[in-house]
Amino acid sequence: MIHKIIYLILLFCYSCGATSASDFRKQGERVSRELLIELEEVYTQKQLLERSSAIQKKIEQLVDLILEARRSHCEPSQLVGMQNASMQLQRRLQELYAIDGCQEVIEDLQRESLRRLDALQVIK
Repeated sequence: MIHKIIYLILLFCYSCGATSASDFRKQGERVSRELLIELEEVYTQKQLLERSSAIQKKIEQLVDLILEARRSHCEPSQLVGMQNASMQLQRRLQELYAIDGCQEVIEDLQRESLRRLDALQVIK
């Protein structure tokens, strides 16, 4: 499942949307950093559950941006600079997966957003 969230982030990193590629990149960086801040405050399954609503909202915001980007049909080469945020999120998710019970919670938080992305892939 961690690979699915990474897929979500990478898909986001190589998409385009908003008013311009630059605007979209800025929005994505902001949401990714906000998600990372939420995740960095988690050290137990209980803390993850307490923050689950905020985390899920950030994941949904990323998916909304991805869907908007796909509708705008911008070239992936128009975006640069999201790799650092993506790598930081991947690293933090891996750390959280090592905490007892967190993997299942994270997978539950991602489930609906991943369904939306899967639907996008089927439509293509």
